[in-house]
Amino acid sequence: MSTIADTLDAFLAEQHHRLAERTYHRYADIIDLFRTCMEGYGPNSLDDTELAQWRAASDDDPDAFAHLFGPEKIPGELGEFFAWFLPRKVAGGIEMTKTARTVVKKLAVWLEANGHIPHTAVLDMTEQANDAVEAEAADDNDYLDDFLYDLD
Repeated sequence: MSTIADTLDAFLAEQHHRLAERTYHRYADIIDLFRTCMEGYGPNSLDDTELAQWRAASDDDPDAFAHLFGPEKIPGELGEFFAWFLPRKVAGGIEMTKTARTVVKKLAVWLEANGHIPHTAVLDMTEQANDAVEAEAADDNDYLDDFLYDLD
């Protein structure tokens, strides 16, 4: 069985061959943030059996979530990443969210091409990524409106 860690490593290795170095590092940064999010919040989405398995492994392995579970878990973790982790924990802003959208869309297509997820999951991942950019842009506009209002 392929793990999340193996899968993300393979994705990044393939991207490294096709991308300019600067762009590759942006991809790697987003994937690292996503891994951190999954390790912190992924256990919340586990059923009782999986949670027990994760608890047993997590004492010795800080990356237990990515080492125990397969890439089919990736689409389900994007909601937390885009809705909470990226805007609130990282405070990444619109440009980082746009970069994450690009990386997630490429990852989704790659996961499907490598037989890890069905096409419906690709559509869901793409929709979540697009929605995150729209939400971040709306938040930025609201902030700017409030700022300009306070200047009056």
